[in-house]
Amino acid sequence: MKTIIWDYNGTIIDDVTLCLDIENQMLVEYGFDRQVTLEEYKQLFTFPVQTYYEKIGYDFTTISYPQLSARFHQRYAERFSELQLVDGVLDLLKQSNQMGYQNVIISAAPQERLQEELRLLDIDSYFTQVIGTNNQLGESKIDRARAWQQTSDIDGADCHFIGDALMDLQTSQALHCAKCTLVASGHQAYDILVAQWANTVHSMKEVQL
Repeated sequence: MKTIIWDYNGTIIDDVTLCLDIENQMLVEYGFDRQVTLEEYKQLFTFPVQTYYEKIGYDFTTISYPQLSARFHQRYAERFSELQLVDGVLDLLKQSNQMGYQNVIISAAPQERLQEELRLLDIDSYFTQVIGTNNQLGESKIDRARAWQQTSDIDGADCHFIGDALMDLQTSQALHCAKCTLVASGHQAYDILVAQWANTVHSMKEVQL
């Protein structure tokens, strides 16, 4: 059976604007005299997320990254109801099911929060497995993905990975996926993605399963 592996944030859920709004509010609270534009954000964003925060000026010798991350996630949860699915995702999920494929999520988001958000979005039934992390620090998901592959006995030759960041490409390669599509409507800019991966598209509506 073919497996479609999905990233979540920025790929399934359209949360880039909300994330940026929260982060700019936090910059004010932490005394920074700057705001990050959407264009700048999509150029600078990276994994692990702590590295992105360092790029925009945080000094984690004086500020606690876990506390900063916890504050961000609290505000994200409070405003989650503002969010919608990325345009075109639902059609692809329906198409995938109709073609007899299974859909799996591999995300750097915390496992419990991820499962709850899928229920709130009413799309949890589309996924046979959901693999999140055991923390909210935005770290690499490669180890979790490899562990899932070993226990699920999934052959990468049958997998198509869809994501919005270079971390998704790296995870796809770690799983030896036959296909990876990067979609530049999420957290990283098109020029950043396409420089590393030719199969990069601008929108989810361009994705071919």
